[in-house]
Amino acid sequence: MKNDSNTDSQDTSLDNSLQLALIASALTTLADLIATFAALEAIDEARIQNEADKQAQESLEARFKTIEDQLKNLEDEIQSLKSGS
Repeated sequence: MKNDSNTDSQDTSLDNSLQLALIASALTTLADLIATFAALEAIDEARIQNEADKQAQESLEARFKTIEDQLKNLEDEIQSLKSGS
């Protein structure tokens, strides 16, 4: 009888250990899933930021080109005034 009681206790202990291992595995998988979603979100945010930076850079380049053209026109006008005098 004592042997049966000892075996039952060991089986119960093993069952509890297996249940805890299953719970730990499920929680680890859930944590990995959350980490994956976080990484995907970070990638999307970086992509959006890169696109915004690209548009801002293009806008600045267009403004710089306009200023260059205006400066060239002023230089031409000054040269024309010097030649006309």
